[in-house]
Amino acid sequence: MVPNGIDLKRFDPTRYDRNRCRKALGLKPDHFVIGAVSRLAPQKNLDHLLLAARALLQKRNPLSARFRIIIAGPDGGSKKALVARAAKLRIAKHVRFIGSRSDVPHILRALDVFAIPSFHEGTPFALLEAMAMGLPIIASQVGSIPEVIDGNGYLVCVLQPEETSSAIQDLSGDPALRARMGQRSRELARRYDIDDMVRGYESALIDAVRMSKKRRRPLAGRRRRSR
Repeated sequence: MVPNGIDLKRFDPTRYDRNRCRKALGLKPDHFVIGAVSRLAPQKNLDHLLLAARALLQKRNPLSARFRIIIAGPDGGSKKALVARAAKLRIAKHVRFIGSRSDVPHILRALDVFAIPSFHEGTPFALLEAMAMGLPIIASQVGSIPEVIDGNGYLVCVLQPEETSSAIQDLSGDPALRARMGQRSRELARRYDIDDMVRGYESALIDAVRMSKKRRRPLAGRRRRSR
């Protein structure tokens, strides 16, 4: 098996100024920001994140005034519904849809927590990139996500947004926990270096070529029968 790989040099939090990245998104220093980088498609279950935000904001705790959601990614058919949903839930002022972006490391550097509540996934690149950027993770327990985060994060049920709301509450109130989880995320992401992925595919292709040649090689001593 050759796991997916990412560019750990590009996705390195030390390369990007956090305050500058947040300012570029109109975020204030005291904002607590949870984000997602994803296609806006039904599979990605981003409605879950909006419902979790509504549950959190209804509690009228000190976090409510400074809580923000940033969702980056192209429209996969759900943007109109998600924008309407945020308005209906009365959380629109807390949510920003910023579209497809080429500066993903800058977006991730501005976040406090990364969320991926998808209904189904394989090994999502967005998750690996967020981990490489040193972010705590809240994710649905689908596909290889539990294996990737390796106990370092909150695994939530896709149909239980209140679990995500509770996880956000925990992380918002514990900077030390966020720091520990972020550091561990970066360490785990090193397992998914793109250079290792390339070497893995090279090795697999070389083995495949060798096996193909071996199968085509005639058996020693074989003679053609005369008719």
